[in-house]
Amino acid sequence: MLFFVKSGYGLTPDEIVVLVNKNGWHSIDLGKYYMKQRNIPEDNILRLWTTDKETTSRENYEKQVVAPVARFLEKKIRKAGESNAWCLCSACR
Repeated sequence: MLFFVKSGYGLTPDEIVVLVNKNGWHSIDLGKYYMKQRNIPEDNILRLWTTDKETTSRENYEKQVVAPVARFLEKKIRKAGESNAWCLCSACR
């Protein structure tokens, strides 16, 4: 009996959503650079407005990160009938 396994599976560019922080210019530049290098579609960037500090409260995280990410993914699902986003890549600090 033979079994074939797809080796070296990796994410395709359309399966990645890049999160950037509008509160830090370096985050936007880094996110755009990453997207260009990986050929990630421009509509797979999510610009968040959150702190540029090392820590934040759970309340701020829920409001400024979780809620916008959920809305973004829901919009992609409505638009395409499904979301093929398997990876969230953060360029935020």
